[in-house]
Amino acid sequence: MRSLWFRLSAAAALFVSLALIFVWFSLSRLFENHVMAQYERELVSVIDTLAANLDSGGSGLKLASEPADPRFSIPAGGRYWQVWLKGAPLLRSRSLWDTEIKYSEQQEGYDHLTAIPGPSGAPILALSQKLSIEASNEALDVIVTAAADKADLDAALARFSQSLVTMLALTAILLLSALGLQVFFGLRPLEELRDAVARVRTGDASRIDDTGPSEVRPLVSEINTLLLGERAAVERAKARASDLAHGLKTPLTILGQIGETLTGEHQAEAAEQILDQVSTIRSRIDRQLALSRISATGKESVEAKGIVDKLLNAMRQMPSPQPITWQAAVPPRLAVAVDTSDFAEAVGNVLDNARLHAKSDIRVTGAEDGTILCLTVEDDGTGIEASDYGRVLARGQRLDESSEGTGLGLAITSDILRAYGGALSLDRAAIGGLKVTMQWPLARAAAR
Repeated sequence: MRSLWFRLSAAAALFVSLALIFVWFSLSRLFENHVMAQYERELVSVIDTLAANLDSGGSGLKLASEPADPRFSIPAGGRYWQVWLKGAPLLRSRSLWDTEIKYSEQQEGYDHLTAIPGPSGAPILALSQKLSIEASNEALDVIVTAAADKADLDAALARFSQSLVTMLALTAILLLSALGLQVFFGLRPLEELRDAVARVRTGDASRIDDTGPSEVRPLVSEINTLLLGERAAVERAKARASDLAHGLKTPLTILGQIGETLTGEHQAEAAEQILDQVSTIRSRIDRQLALSRISATGKESVEAKGIVDKLLNAMRQMPSPQPITWQAAVPPRLAVAVDTSDFAEAVGNVLDNARLHAKSDIRVTGAEDGTILCLTVEDDGTGIEASDYGRVLARGQRLDESSEGTGLGLAITSDILRAYGGALSLDRAAIGGLKVTMQWPLARAAAR
């Protein structure tokens, strides 16, 4: 029920169904009334014909002529008539054979057709009229009855109902198709707006074009205003973080010099405490400066293989404790939706960490997994225990205190990945050392 398409389609289907059911019921009743009226007119005509041809001469009640319809002459032929006069022989059509239509007050008049058993046992619709005929200076009460097989009426109604259902089914299909198209085209601007927002998110566009329907333009304008405000807020936050970090560097430098002075004055313990605190503050400042440079709001479509190849070429030129063989298998034409500098910094941090700890082999592999690029860096170093993975990603933590750096590389890489909706995970490498897996979101506009 959270889908607008489902809501509109379900509501349209419900109202169309109710409307068609109402039409079916109304037309069925109208047609049934029309057919019943037609039958009544036919039977009234038969009664009038019989009444006009009645002769009450001296030899009793007679018919000067019978109705011409041949169905009256065939046993159970479908049309029947009968003339009843008390004390006189019953006059009836040959189609009744030896059956007598029992008179009922409900059969009187031209407004009711009564269903009664016919000569074959099947129901017939009968209509009776009580007439008064002058004979030998007296009035004779005569009951004239005409009837027709109910099966004819039922067959006519069934044929009409079948045709009506077919017509209404086709009408329902046409109406629902038209309503489906209306809902589709009506919601299309929202689909286009979603795609436009996705292009802004992936860095393919900086704003949303307001060329859509007038009903959507106010929303587009608000989103563009929000994007501008967000960019301005991010830039202000980055500037403040950078200003704060740079403003703290001078006091920290002074504190460091004081610590070194105390060391020269043989106050090693106090100096060590000061220098440790200064180192901790500097590492946190360096991390915050790195985080302030993350440009997650200004994404681009960056081909991963090109950046990785450039980083590997640079790494091969850097000194290592021992010769290292670099192996890379990153598919071409896979673009990630990140800022180029952020991607290079994150991957460079992982490669540099592998360079410092590998014995002789580092492997870089990439694979597409749906909407994610899984970039893996493995080394054949000593690796780390699974229980220490959390410490490695903590702020400025280093398991090997003798190694270079501040211990911020993997932590900063993890922060960058989270800023772009990705993730970083650590595991044991197949070649013995540490395996670092980076999950980057693929760009929607990646070249294929």
